[in-house]
Amino acid sequence: MVSKRLIVSLIFIFVSSISIAQLVKIDSETGEYKYDEVVQAEGMASAQILSRAKTWTDTYYPETDNSLDSVGAVKRVCTYKFSWKLGSKTIPIALIYDMNIKVKDNRYRYIFSNFRVGSNAQGDIQAISLAKYISRFPERYHMGIEEPIDTHITKSITSMDMYMKTEKMAVEDDNW
Repeated sequence: MVSKRLIVSLIFIFVSSISIAQLVKIDSETGEYKYDEVVQAEGMASAQILSRAKTWTDTYYPETDNSLDSVGAVKRVCTYKFSWKLGSKTIPIALIYDMNIKVKDNRYRYIFSNFRVGSNAQGDIQAISLAKYISRFPERYHMGIEEPIDTHITKSITSMDMYMKTEKMAVEDDNW
């Protein structure tokens, strides 16, 4: 009886640890962090999708440069600043990443990729890849940097999806 409980407990712990072991999506080919999905936009023309993508991006990422945009895509270099708790230290992080929204045939594809840590001063980026930066620290600290990044990107994706469907920005929860 005790051994059955022990086995069930161990299985539960093992499954739980696997399910939270990696929050951020990692590209299996390159080993780099990447969020990439094609979303159907039923009943919307490509021009309308592109217009909404540009409006959403200008609103959600107001400090980005739109000069990288093209006829069928929105491309931005974004920066997200947060603090990483490493043991008893708090490390300020400036995350820089590329955000692309491509439009084609009543659908759009978003790609959040090329995650790096460093600085972006007026388009002059000096940074190293996020994967390389994280690999310098013991694995037990990785979740502390991955979790805020995943939360930030997931909020961006949720907001974008909502805007594409309703033309309304997602309301931020003010953390009562």
